[in-house]
Amino acid sequence: MDELKKYEGALIRIHSGRKAKSDAILFARHHEAVNLRGSKDEAALPGFATIASELAEQIPHIDAVFIPCSSATSSVAIAREFIRLQKNVAVHVCQNVRINPIAGQFDSDFLPAGSSLSDCIVDRVVLRRNDVTELIRASDGSGWVISDEQLLNARDAAPGYSFNSLLALAAWQKAVAHGYEYKYPVAVMSGR
Repeated sequence: MDELKKYEGALIRIHSGRKAKSDAILFARHHEAVNLRGSKDEAALPGFATIASELAEQIPHIDAVFIPCSSATSSVAIAREFIRLQKNVAVHVCQNVRINPIAGQFDSDFLPAGSSLSDCIVDRVVLRRNDVTELIRASDGSGWVISDEQLLNARDAAPGYSFNSLLALAAWQKAVAHGYEYKYPVAVMSGR
C-alpha cells in the first residue's frame, strides 16, 4: 500500500476498504467517474479478443481452446473473436469443484467441494452466463469442472504453473478422457 501511496495526488486517490467493489461503485457514482466492471461492461471485451487473434495468427489450425472461466468475460471475447475471424474453434471453459455455474451445466462428472486449490474462480452470478453457454454450444465445445486431484495430475505434467492456470490443462486432459479429439488444442495458462 505504501508503494501505491506515492502515486496519490490531484488525479489519483488511494482507498482501502473491506468492500472494494461497493466502494468503487459508490465512488464512480459520486464523482461521475467510469467504473469498468469487466463482468458486465462490453468495453472489457476487446482486450480479451486479442488472445483469439494472436492464437489464430500463431496457430493457424487451432481447433480447440480451454479457458479458465470466472465471469466469462474472457471466454465470451475469445469465442466471439474466433467467430469474427471465421475460425472453427471449440471453446471449452473450466471451473473448479467449489464454484462452477457455467462448467457445471456441461459436466456432471465431479463431486462438489467447499474449497479448491484453484482460487481464481469467484463469480457465482456470471452475468454473461447465457452468452457464454450459447457460444460454447455453437462451437461444439463444453465446460469442465476440475477437482483438486485433477489439478495435481496436471501439475505433474506441467510443474511450475499455478493451479489457476492448470485448470486449462486439466480440462484438456478430462476432455480427452471423455473422447474429445483435437489436433491443435490450446490451454490458456496465464500464470506460473
